[in-house]
Amino acid sequence: MEKKLQIFISSTYTDLVEERQAVVEAILNAGHIPAGMELFKAGDQTQKEIIEEWIKESDVYLLILGARYGSIDPTLNISYTEWEYDLAGKLGIPRFSLVLTDDYVNEKVIAGELSIQNVDRTNEQFKSFRREVESHIVVFINHIETIKGAVLGSLNNIMKKRQDLKGWVRYSEIYDEQQYYKLAKENQDLKNQLLDSRIKLREQTKELKQGEDLLNIRVDYQVYEKVLRISEKTQKEYSQYMFKKGEYFEVEISINDILKNILPYLVQYDKQGVFKEDAVKQLEIFILEKAHILEYKIYSKDKSQYKADFTIPEIDRIITQLSLLGFIMFQQIKGNVSIAITDLGKEEIQKIYAYKR
Repeated sequence: MEKKLQIFISSTYTDLVEERQAVVEAILNAGHIPAGMELFKAGDQTQKEIIEEWIKESDVYLLILGARYGSIDPTLNISYTEWEYDLAGKLGIPRFSLVLTDDYVNEKVIAGELSIQNVDRTNEQFKSFRREVESHIVVFINHIETIKGAVLGSLNNIMKKRQDLKGWVRYSEIYDEQQYYKLAKENQDLKNQLLDSRIKLREQTKELKQGEDLLNIRVDYQVYEKVLRISEKTQKEYSQYMFKKGEYFEVEISINDILKNILPYLVQYDKQGVFKEDAVKQLEIFILEKAHILEYKIYSKDKSQYKADFTIPEIDRIITQLSLLGFIMFQQIKGNVSIAITDLGKEEIQKIYAYKR
């Protein structure tokens, strides 16, 4: 029986959102299970312990190394990313790394996807960490399109060399024939109950937009212009952003396209889920990219003179739609609302990424 490996994805986050998404999709396409804990804020010891447990339970450790060293653990004086990398090594977990080339990083800076202030090439700790990483299994990435092939090839090599990896095909007990048939009946009863619930859900949601149905999503934005003022008290000039105009536009996106973005993001956190505001941010970034919102259209080719704020009034309605369709669920964790993927949502990921005739 084919094993499904659990793969822990480690990286800095804000500078590698697209690369991380590409890795998640590649892992899912290969039939394995991605895991990641970047939503936990740095510095919380309890969260650090949880990350350690996730790494211990994973079969493979995958590092995406870009241009940032990342937040520093004050107790160890190294970044949390380096700590995760070292921990996987000490535990004997197979590691492989995707290292972005300097040319790729430069392209991201030129395209405005990465601030030059976030490039740590001269940071001695970053240089030392990169040398350590490059002394082991590494694939250099010069374009985002090469990530999926790199992930698939590296995983295949690891599985050939490490036949001892447990994965998610685990049997620890031997049952006698009577227990087997008892369990088989219970399993069939549960399947029947699940089928009944799916039929009821399909009936209840048949009037809802789903699949390739399009949502007409409105995006509001306000543009502010920088103006010079003279202080009455000091007679010195100072700058201030003043409201210039407010406009909106609409973009059509299918339910399936939304699911392709949000479900792979949520599956990394399984039943634990993510804070609602983080899921909202993920969807907002996706919707703006889908609408091809380019900065020069908003800033009149002079970003230093203008800034813009975007709001998507229907974002809560979109999330509620996904909940009504049964793909996500809301939870309460210590007074905060979180969103987690459902079993139906996991099945939908497989359907979306499956090769179809």
